[in-house]
Amino acid sequence: MKTKILYLDCSSGMSGDMFVGAMLDLGWPAGRVAETIAEAGIAEECHSHIGKVIRCNISATKFDLY
Repeated sequence: MKTKILYLDCSSGMSGDMFVGAMLDLGWPAGRVAETIAEAGIAEECHSHIGKVIRCNISATKFDLY
């Protein structure tokens, strides 16, 4: 089995929503995000939204939890 390593260079900082969006872009299943929110016991209090955005001609996945 090949080991995969991910290095995060957060010299300018990284928020949680930015991290989740980046993981989704890398292929982390969106269903796992919903499972994690449910496991945290906050699914009834929160709503999440996953969508694509383009900023300065760069496409990314935007994750919102509100």
